Amino acid sequence: MQTYLNSQSNKLFNISEMLEQINTLLMDLGIKGQFPILLGYFHTESKTIVLASAGLNVKLKTENKEVELSSSAPLGSLQSIAYQQIMEKGIDWQCKIWNHKHRMTLMFNSLVEIL
Repeated sequence: MQTYLNSQSNKLFNISEMLEQINTLLMDLGIKGQFPILLGYFHTESKTIVLASAGLNVKLKTENKEVELSSSAPLGSLQSIAYQQIMEKGIDWQCKIWNHKHRMTLMFNSLVEIL
C-alpha cells in the first residue's frame, strides 16, 4: 500500500485501486466476512471530491452536478472486483450514503478566510 501511495506523488489518488488492494489483503490474511466501506477525500488544490464505494450506495450532489454510485460487492465477498469511483469538482457538496439498513448524509462547505 505504501508503494502505491508513494508512486502517486501529487496526482489524484485512484481510490478504486486502493479498494482492490485492501480486498486482496483481506483475502490473503484469511479474514472472512463482508465489509462495506466508502473511501474518499477532498483534494484542496483542484477542488475535487474523490469517492469509491464497496457495498454502499452513494449519491453526491455538488453545486454543479448530481452523480450516483450503485452498490457493488462489499470488501471480503469476492476474490476480485472492479470498484466504481466518482471524481467531481465542487466546493459545496452533500453526500448521501446508504445500504439496506442504514443511511447517512455528509455535507461539506469550504471555509472562506475572513480578513
